[in-house]
Amino acid sequence: MVIILCGPSGVGKTTIAKSLDVVVPTALTTRPKRHCSEEIINTQLFPPEAERALYVTYGNNDYIITKSEMQRCMSSGKRVLVVAAGEGILQLRRQYKCIVVYIYSMTTFEKRRPVNHELEAWHVDICDFAVDRMRAVPFLETLLQFSDVKGIHSVL
Repeated sequence: MVIILCGPSGVGKTTIAKSLDVVVPTALTTRPKRHCSEEIINTQLFPPEAERALYVTYGNNDYIITKSEMQRCMSSGKRVLVVAAGEGILQLRRQYKCIVVYIYSMTTFEKRRPVNHELEAWHVDICDFAVDRMRAVPFLETLLQFSDVKGIHSVL
């Protein structure tokens, strides 16, 4: 099972992911390096489409997670967690059993970046759960205890 975190820019998705006992696939991107789960790559070196588990363009940057990287993570014995948005969520759902968790913030002073409310509303519609960022870690720790997708909705 793959857990996908999504939510507005700056809400803390990456920080939350780092605090959990999960494996995060390394993404290939054309964006300047921001954190350790990304590897900068020239678009000419992108793997062929058949080898991509996820390929999205966000802003002026491309992001790819390869199928071999997803397989490496899935065979690690830990849960796989991906921070994704929009089309990336749909691509992953077509290939893997996924639970999508939307992280939001109740406090307005934490909004460091402008939020596209129309886009964010679309994200919420395709999510299984929506959780305030202050409650996200305990919620996700509970979620990680389940072995399959079926039992999760009946308990949480």
